Amino acid sequence: MIIHREWLASSPFRLALIVAVGAAAACGWIGVRALHPAPVAPVMPGLVASVGALDDAPAPPPLDIEAATERDLFAENRNAPAERYRLPSELAKNAVVVSAPMSVTVPVVLGTAIGADGTSFATCQFGSARLVMAHVGDHVGGYLVKAIERGHVTFTGPDGKLLDILAPKAGS
Repeated sequence: MIIHREWLASSPFRLALIVAVGAAAACGWIGVRALHPAPVAPVMPGLVASVGALDDAPAPPPLDIEAATERDLFAENRNAPAERYRLPSELAKNAVVVSAPMSVTVPVVLGTAIGADGTSFATCQFGSARLVMAHVGDHVGGYLVKAIERGHVTFTGPDGKLLDILAPKAGS
């Protein structure tokens, strides 16, 4: 390759030559790092997954569509269940859902707000008293707030029994 003196004297050529040398140096540095990688920290023995954990989950049992369609939804002898079905997340552990007689006043839960940092509260009312924003540990009437979860509040009554009260659903 022949380089003319006129080219060496020009600024664009000098700039291109500096960029080419810098690019060659960067490629050399990257090549050295690729051939000699940094050491990898050892893995703690408890963090390695077993081979069984990688298996596919078992398939759910097949649905019995015929049995479901044979039932008559509008049959006269069909009865409602004795107790409303609730998801496991709707009940506090060891809570007993009590249907209080109409003569006994229990707190009414109007809504709940769940905070990620433990700042949950519920809007409650006891009898004809004013609305109260209750936190865990507060008293509403004679009831102690034990737990506040999404859509329901668990109270301890004056008799020591747990009472799980659902908030009404939005729009109902």
